[in-house]
Amino acid sequence: MASDSSAPKAGDKTCSQNDVSACSATDAAKLFAFCVSLSCKEQRLSGLHCGFAGRNGSRLTMIFLRQKMHRKTYFEMPQFSMRPELRKTPTKSLPDAARQRSSSQHEQRQTVREQFFSLPEGTPCQLLAGEIIMSPSPIPLHQAIILELSLQLLRFVKEKKAGRVFSAPLDVALDDDHVVQPDILFIRQENLGIIGKKIIEGAPDLVVEVLSPSSAYHDLRTKFRAYERAGVQEYWIVDPERRSMEVYCTSGKKFQLHQEAEERGAVQSVLLAGFSVALDDLFSCLD
Repeated sequence: MASDSSAPKAGDKTCSQNDVSACSATDAAKLFAFCVSLSCKEQRLSGLHCGFAGRNGSRLTMIFLRQKMHRKTYFEMPQFSMRPELRKTPTKSLPDAARQRSSSQHEQRQTVREQFFSLPEGTPCQLLAGEIIMSPSPIPLHQAIILELSLQLLRFVKEKKAGRVFSAPLDVALDDDHVVQPDILFIRQENLGIIGKKIIEGAPDLVVEVLSPSSAYHDLRTKFRAYERAGVQEYWIVDPERRSMEVYCTSGKKFQLHQEAEERGAVQSVLLAGFSVALDDLFSCLD
């Protein structure tokens, strides 16, 4: 980026190497405005990009001011890992700027995804809406419900030779921003190709989530929308507190509530004709 002719020079009387406060109010204002602007662009990035939004941000800003007043430019920061596109000065048209922002956001998502998959195996977390979310260990009753429902589903699927059944923890990559761990998932025989060596690459046909206080928001909102967009055909939500179950099926590209039951009765799958779950049996472990 070209140097700003109004930037203070190393020999200026108004600026000494150890005293930033001696700079004129105009120059300080320019620098502060640039730092704030750069911070807004960089604060959501992970890694070691220009750290104005990190801890002790005011100290980092002062270091930047002190260094730059003796390099005759506001915009070069070799001591920081700034993205290359922020060092360039040519004015871009609005469409070019929009494409650059889009490309930058894509790179950021890829970086977070790479960081997610670089975590040690078994780390209890999920990638939800581009953010790594830690998942606390489930309580025993939560696991008891998952085990009972998994066994019922597994018996049916094996008898019908309909596909494969898995339970958490197992990473399911829905897209660049969502790598989830459904409590239970089913993949039809014709879709077994999405099963990779380490993860599931694509949307399962049926997903079951058992609500808990720590996961309810994401199960009902974030993951609900992610499963819907990814093309999951059937989504079961089990609520131990209400002793209820809801079955959502894809209609067009949206989930529609197909069936719900509370305390008594049973729910039936549309995808797996003949498979049903009686609530009394499922929630008997809670008594």
